Amino acid sequence: MGRYILRRLLINIPILIVITILVFVMIEITPGDMADYFMSEETIAYMTEADIIALRERLGLNDPPPIRYLKWMGNVLQGNFGFSFVEGYPVGELLWERLKNSGVLMGAGLLVAVILGIPLGVFTALKQYSLADFFLTGLSFIGLSMPAFISGIIGMYVFAVRLRWVPAGGMRTPMVNTFANLLHHLVLPASILAIMHGAQFMRYQRFSMLEVLNADYVVTATAKGMRRRIVVARHALRNALIPVVTMIGLTISQFVAGAVFIETIFGWPGMGRLYYRAVISRDYPIIMGANLVIAAFVLFANLITDITYALIDPRVRYE
Repeated sequence: MGRYILRRLLINIPILIVITILVFVMIEITPGDMADYFMSEETIAYMTEADIIALRERLGLNDPPPIRYLKWMGNVLQGNFGFSFVEGYPVGELLWERLKNSGVLMGAGLLVAVILGIPLGVFTALKQYSLADFFLTGLSFIGLSMPAFISGIIGMYVFAVRLRWVPAGGMRTPMVNTFANLLHHLVLPASILAIMHGAQFMRYQRFSMLEVLNADYVVTATAKGMRRRIVVARHALRNALIPVVTMIGLTISQFVAGAVFIETIFGWPGMGRLYYRAVISRDYPIIMGANLVIAAFVLFANLITDITYALIDPRVRYE
């Protein structure tokens, strides 16, 4: 297992480099650059050619693209992700702060989704075609089909505007830095994420569980007189978890990218909202840094998922 992990980590290094090159190339072929953000219709009338050249020099846009990429990569290897002229802060500090905020939101949503989705998926599989199965399956279809921005707006209107149970947005109340206050703001956006992902986990767990329950080894164990609870927990559930673990691993990789719609609707200062603003303002240092962090996190999440396979299923070995 140790050699496998080391091999995967070494393979991920050139993958990260290729990803940064592809992102840089896509930025280069996109019309316009970061200088356009500072040259609005109001300011361009007062700028001379020398001012424009000085601005582009200050932003590092006068060098050829390969030189700019090598400079950026050299700074990254030294732990320097650059400086955001739009946000006014070092990119590394911005990414770290927003990553923590997205981790709180996405972590809470994913934890609730796993706690609810997997048991409900097992329950509906064991109660196939029952009234509870039809009811929960119908709810899961609603959770899967409703877009995030629709469910976010509906949830805000009902629970924040009409009922006033939770705040309408933000991560904390100004001048109030307590865990209870954070939890109060977290309840609604995390619940919406939990419903979306929990419905997905429930559907995958149900399908996987039904397939395993009809397998020969489960039928044989049941025919031998083994208790139903032991058959489900010891034989069926562990094998049925593998597809769900894959889905959870893909969801974990979304931590660093954040939930763009939910963070925008609720004003949550996370990675998704930061990335959206960076694209709109063409803040290339943030775009490059965020894509590097996202790619690294996705590769790491895939590695953790593969390791989890071996822990769940003894037949999976990587030596």
